[in-house]
Amino acid sequence: MNGFPCIEKSLSLFNYSPTLKSDLHARREAQKVAQEDRYTFWQAANAEFVKELLDIGAMGWVPIEYKKHYGPSRTRFCIMYFPIAESLEDLRTKYISLLFKRERGDNAFLLRRIGQLTDAAHKQTVKYNKLLRQLDEQKHTIATFQDKIGVANSKIASLTEQQPITERSKDDIRRIRVLKSFVGELLAELWEMRPEESEDVQEPPVLVEDAHGTQTSPIPDLADLEGKTVSIIGGYRSRARNGYPCNIITHDGRKHNSHFYAALQQADIIVVLRLFVSHASMWEAKAYAAAEDKPIFYVQEINIRSILNIVAENNEQKG
Repeated sequence: MNGFPCIEKSLSLFNYSPTLKSDLHARREAQKVAQEDRYTFWQAANAEFVKELLDIGAMGWVPIEYKKHYGPSRTRFCIMYFPIAESLEDLRTKYISLLFKRERGDNAFLLRRIGQLTDAAHKQTVKYNKLLRQLDEQKHTIATFQDKIGVANSKIASLTEQQPITERSKDDIRRIRVLKSFVGELLAELWEMRPEESEDVQEPPVLVEDAHGTQTSPIPDLADLEGKTVSIIGGYRSRARNGYPCNIITHDGRKHNSHFYAALQQADIIVVLRLFVSHASMWEAKAYAAAEDKPIFYVQEINIRSILNIVAENNEQKG
């Protein structure tokens, strides 16, 4: 391979076709081109050089020969900036190292290539970090979905274990409404028939609070009462104490005032101390419980924990 055809073709543009014997002879003949024609001459020479690089391909380049035929500056420029496939960039680095070995003083050329490699490495690092972030986001998303799937599976298992709930039929709903209406009528008659004199009932007692550490009987499981309100009619508390899972409301039952009906209305469960309330109060509570479909219990105990134990046991049996 030689660079003569390139220079010969360029010289032919000016009707000048010398016989070129060597690279040095070719360059000397090229220098004879008039100053005003050199742009056209070297443009044609560069076109031939680029065509040769394209035709041969990066794998067939011979930088040392190009340096002899086309000059070091032109060769360096083309080797450094000529577009090639990314997979062949290692070849470019190899070619540059060959040129640099022959030009040990040209540090600027080497530094320029190092800059190119540094930029390429930086781009790859940015791309790598971006992929890492995407991978972390995907891991987080997968973990979130797995948690949701776990919760959903737990709910499915819980629902599977539960007994199916049978809905009330329309006939049952109609009968309940009729019965509630009937209870309301009975309650009205009860008010009319209620004797004016007071009944002989015991004074409402102060309910007994179990002090911490004094309970001798096994402590009942009151978990089913957690969050509910239990209204006790027929007694009162000297002071409210904590330690129960449910809210407790009391009323002595002697007067059917706003506090009495508020205790019934706020209750989830109604308890009547049958030894300490009048029949009127007992029937009033019973009628309200029937009308509002609330559970009601009649007990003799005045110990709050014992009362709650009875309520919890009955609820468990009904469940």
